[in-house]
Amino acid sequence: MSGIDILKKIPVGWRNRGFGAPRTICQLLEGEQPPHGTQENQDWFVRLRRIERQLKRDQKNIDGLLTEREGNRRYYWWDSQTFKDAWLARDAHYSKGISRQVSFTLLDRYLKPLLPPDVAQDVEALIDTSRANLSGGSDPVARRYQSLDDKIELQHLPLPMQSVSLDPDLRIKVFNAVFDRRVIQAHYTSNFDEQGWSGLLTLSLQKLVFKYNHLKVMAYNHANQQTRELTTSKLSEVVMLDRVPFVTSNMPTDTVQVVLRTDSRYFYDSYFKSVRISDDQTITRDPATGQWLIGFSLPFKSMPDGTGPDYFDLASQLSAWADQIEVVSPPALRTEMIRRIRRMNSRYGLAEVNASIVTA
Repeated sequence: MSGIDILKKIPVGWRNRGFGAPRTICQLLEGEQPPHGTQENQDWFVRLRRIERQLKRDQKNIDGLLTEREGNRRYYWWDSQTFKDAWLARDAHYSKGISRQVSFTLLDRYLKPLLPPDVAQDVEALIDTSRANLSGGSDPVARRYQSLDDKIELQHLPLPMQSVSLDPDLRIKVFNAVFDRRVIQAHYTSNFDEQGWSGLLTLSLQKLVFKYNHLKVMAYNHANQQTRELTTSKLSEVVMLDRVPFVTSNMPTDTVQVVLRTDSRYFYDSYFKSVRISDDQTITRDPATGQWLIGFSLPFKSMPDGTGPDYFDLASQLSAWADQIEVVSPPALRTEMIRRIRRMNSRYGLAEVNASIVTA
């Protein structure tokens, strides 16, 4: 059952008004619960908790959707049929929006082979409708999407790509994919000007997120050393870059000796094949696994108390390549990188992504 189906099933009116009794999410999903003791049952409870958390966040933004907590249960009901009908009509109108149409078109072009067969079958009609709605259109937003569509290309990973469906109606879906030329310069329109997420940005593209009917890209901003989801409709004037500095430091005060492991030929070719970033740089390749072991030394700023290098600052920069490298040493940097990867995996449900890194 999708999120919109949950909203449809929530009754109108409170119990003392003579209408349908309010329901918990668990009650709304009655009849769908798999047998106890099975993996499907465990997955069902995980999905149930996720829906409960999402609805709790959304409830404050949905006019007329009311809630009351009794003990550890949270009951939901619509204040009136008018509110319920208005919200469902708004969702139906939103499903026809240009952003959603273009998102499904990009999904068809780049990501359809990555979808599980059952999910691909479910979105086939949506893809066909979106393609028809956009063909020959003169909408400026559509033209901007189509321009971006021509400039972004995906490259298959050495291993099969992973895709994780977090919601049956594709409200959230994360794709473990890397871009053929993953460093770009682009103008980005953002409400977070004070955080350096607007204007002309240099970005390292990491993962694609199909979230709430919008196609987003997870990208690392080289200017402020932060990673964030960017809505593709807000990107414009995209220019691919052949190479940017691997890591830099504005206040070099401490030397860090770093050892990385990678099996990404793109990463190796782009940053180390013909470039030396330090005099003591060493590169070896394991013939059995095909992995490169790369060692180098770079100066970085010290901790505020002067106790050593600021590994948090270095990890912020290495986060741009978190899906392609494994930090072998120093231990403090490795620990910080593992923490960041686990946080990302937990947020998006990517249990298998970079599994070898976080379990070592």
